[in-house]
Amino acid sequence: MKFTKGQTLYTPVGDPVEFSFLHDGNAYVHPIQTIICQSTNYSGDDYEEFEDERVSPSLIEVDPSALYIKPPIKKLDDEIAARRTELERLKSEYATTSRDVDRGIRVMQADMRTFKTDLERFRTEHKAIHDLGRMLDGQELFPLNVEINHYHKAHSVPMIPDWKDVKCLTIKHSRKANKDCWTIQRLHTDSYYDVRFFDTEEERSECIFDAFVKTCEAFRKKPDYAQRGGTYTTSLDYGTLERWVTTHDGLVIPDDIVAGLEQYRRDAEARRKEKLLAELAGLGGEL
Repeated sequence: MKFTKGQTLYTPVGDPVEFSFLHDGNAYVHPIQTIICQSTNYSGDDYEEFEDERVSPSLIEVDPSALYIKPPIKKLDDEIAARRTELERLKSEYATTSRDVDRGIRVMQADMRTFKTDLERFRTEHKAIHDLGRMLDGQELFPLNVEINHYHKAHSVPMIPDWKDVKCLTIKHSRKANKDCWTIQRLHTDSYYDVRFFDTEEERSECIFDAFVKTCEAFRKKPDYAQRGGTYTTSLDYGTLERWVTTHDGLVIPDDIVAGLEQYRRDAEARRKEKLLAELAGLGGEL
């Protein structure tokens, strides 16, 4: 198709251009720009806007087959329709893919919850394996020996082992719900004692505190304000509670038990005075 210089043509997207010339199989055209102009009315108190088309002095190179005498409206409509169809297809594919991804994520999350539940149950049911894994990984362990006293049937004062005094650490069959399945042999003796491991210092301290609370409850049922427990371990008396709080930081003897000790001492002092008065009265009768 031949074009004449100055002829108005249209690009595939409907933009007007002015044909200039052909060279080496390419068409060179001037873009036609739409200018928004403003002018005042006759009285000068208002503005009017109008559009004006101006031919740009610049040239652009285009394929002659991409130039149209009339605006390619039908072609643009077809292209827009095709793009919309493609867009709807992409939206549908995205929705399908998104549902598949969401479904996959939900399945993975469910599997992860199941795995965590199984792992936690394994750690609970097979505590020794969990402890052994932490040992092999070089992680810090928090051991504790906590037992029921054979004499007074409450907890003995828990002991935190000193690794310098440990000769050997062995695992044994345990009937205590996988708690005290480790046994420590002392370094310079043949004595053994059971021990359990905690993952954190906080967990160990919580176990000590719980045992102390139960011991205080046992003391309240049968109060004994003697001080033998500070030295001997066969009785649960006030001296035993004092040994708890001096051995483990953060423990405090409850106020009601302290008040009971004060009352015990007042009663003991009153009995001592009565005894002295009775002895003095007896001496006076002899004189």
